Amino acid sequence: MMLQGMESLLIASSLMIVGFLIFHKIRRRKLEKLAEHFPGPRTLPLFGNALMFLGKDMYGCFEIIRDVARNSNSGFRIWFGQDLHVYLTDPKDVENVMTNPNAIEKDHVYDYFRMVADGIFSSRGKRWWKNRKLVNPAFGTKQLEHYVATFNKHSNIFAERVRDHCGETINVLNLINAVTIDVLCESVLGIEIGAQSGKASKFVQSIGVCLDIVFKRIFNIHFHSDIVFKLSPESKIFNEHVKYLHSFTSQIISKAKAERQKMKERDRKNGELKAPPTNFMEKFLTIQEEGGELTDYDILHEVLTIIISGFDTSAMTASAVMLMLAIYPDIQEKARREAEEILSGNSASLEDINRLVYLEAVTKETLRLFGPPLFLRKIKGDVPLENCTLVEGCTTVVFVYDIHKNPKFWDSPEEFMPERFIGNSLKHRYCYLPFSSGPRNCPGQRFANVSMKLILANLLRHYKLSTHITDWSQIKMKLDVLQKPVDGYPLKIEPLR
Repeated sequence: MMLQGMESLLIASSLMIVGFLIFHKIRRRKLEKLAEHFPGPRTLPLFGNALMFLGKDMYGCFEIIRDVARNSNSGFRIWFGQDLHVYLTDPKDVENVMTNPNAIEKDHVYDYFRMVADGIFSSRGKRWWKNRKLVNPAFGTKQLEHYVATFNKHSNIFAERVRDHCGETINVLNLINAVTIDVLCESVLGIEIGAQSGKASKFVQSIGVCLDIVFKRIFNIHFHSDIVFKLSPESKIFNEHVKYLHSFTSQIISKAKAERQKMKERDRKNGELKAPPTNFMEKFLTIQEEGGELTDYDILHEVLTIIISGFDTSAMTASAVMLMLAIYPDIQEKARREAEEILSGNSASLEDINRLVYLEAVTKETLRLFGPPLFLRKIKGDVPLENCTLVEGCTTVVFVYDIHKNPKFWDSPEEFMPERFIGNSLKHRYCYLPFSSGPRNCPGQRFANVSMKLILANLLRHYKLSTHITDWSQIKMKLDVLQKPVDGYPLKIEPLR
């Protein structure tokens, strides 16, 4: 009887294994058929093209992808082991992907970011939909008007801090990190962390270390294995910095809870009605207090996601704009004249900031050249393109770098021309994607645009920017959340008067 049971179990197990292998073969055949529609480098059994990236840094990885793209007109493919990545460079195909419900999910490589901050940037399914709805209202026009006082305060502090570095050549990112994180935390989260006074330097450093290791995991296939990664020295460094980020953020939340409790007790004593939430933190805590579906885990990870995705991209963008203004003095002077004409004193309104049209064009043109290199989506069902159909199981990569420099959609794409964004319409609405698009676009893009413009305009009113770089094409880029110069953002800042 026992022998018969063992035989039945063995047969059932064998059938399951055979079934799995058949399913895998069918899935693989569909992916291979899809891959035939796209050019790409020669593959090796099991490894695909993954060995091309082995041992490369982020600059080397980016160079490989760009080399493959040069041999393609409208897309290409790269196999990372058994995973097929289809790179799209045609805005029509990109629109089909970005607007298709079968392409909403982020690829599994974003799980490496989730280990740092498991918020709306990388989360999936119902949890993403629920929390995204909570985030959207915080970046509307009414909220921006409420935030402007904070923008003014910290842009003025930044302008004063810059004075201490006049005459030096510095990597301006190290300086601007602090103002962007102070602006974000005080306005959107309602908390002061004092980054410009040096109180959050380790926090900022830990974010940078974690993001560097996340990108290293993405482009090194051996690090896709959790076991291999855990045995690496990078794993220990990563875990230490993640632990610190979570601890620091937990302290921020605990402080906010304590201050909120004091305020509620004061209002109760004075007989005042409970005021509606004015920032993210208050909103999150209110929902939790009223029995909503927000756990301490949710709050910690959404707060940390807002900080990382908001400040890091804003700081890199502002640094890149400053570098481009330094490379092109005539454009800098034009932006300065606009700032001096519109802004006066130490306080600007939202209307004033919106009138900085030329500076906004400079920022948009900078994002065309320095914006996100790519976006990844996991395909969960058929997604029709112009000449084929993406199938479930593949990863689609929107190769923004190539789209932003395609002469079909941009006149003189290799030239820095802010005027292209003044009074001209795009040749295709998906040929410019600095903040992604569709349901998973960046909810804080207006916030970033307004806060950055004021910081930059205030800087131009008081200082002249210069650099040893004479043309933007001399800058070597590497992969990051945005394209990032390998040698940083070298600037020399001098007072105008």
